[in-house]
Amino acid sequence: MQSGRRNILKTFIELSITNLEYRERLKKTGTERTDMLFAGERIKFFPETDLKSYTRYIELKGFSYTIEGDEIVIGPRVKIIYDSEELGKLIFYKRIKKKMDRTELGKKLEVTGYAVYTWEIGRFQPKPMYLGMLREILGISQEELNRCRI
Repeated sequence: MQSGRRNILKTFIELSITNLEYRERLKKTGTERTDMLFAGERIKFFPETDLKSYTRYIELKGFSYTIEGDEIVIGPRVKIIYDSEELGKLIFYKRIKKKMDRTELGKKLEVTGYAVYTWEIGRFQPKPMYLGMLREILGISQEELNRCRI
């Protein structure tokens, strides 16, 4: 799973480096980080690239976006509030259906089994990055996730 995230990040970084505004902003802030996103930023993408990888990375970082022609326009961070108990039940049900234990799921997400446990009992909620990965690993649809919203 780590290499998958790294590949998405690498692809996104390669895309971002081509954006002159982005590079200028990095120079002004004096940072070498190229994985930063800014609301209102326009990122040009190329037809031969995998648009899904870029948009997935943006979603994992918790931002909204729109596509205008050959540019991705980064929107504001999206804060979606879920019912912790309902979300926990969904994660538990899907994990059991996939015949996985908490430790196994935790390893795939690079978190502890205890973290998965706290999500399942509704004590804490996974970060947006982990929600995206949970959707992928457990096969949770957007419709099922929407049912857990408050």
